[in-house]
Amino acid sequence: MEKGKLEKRIATLGELVQEQLESKDDYKLNCQKPDLERPRLKKLFDDSKKFL
Repeated sequence: MEKGKLEKRIATLGELVQEQLESKDDYKLNCQKPDLERPRLKKLFDDSKKFL
């Protein structure tokens, strides 16, 4: 391949990789699991106070 074609292809691939990284960050933000342990632990702690 010519040098110009290679440089253009590398630039295109760089843009595609950047888009993938950005969409991955968006996916993480939109799909974060709620922290279910804390309320459950808080409830257990509150329930244990009743027995003291």
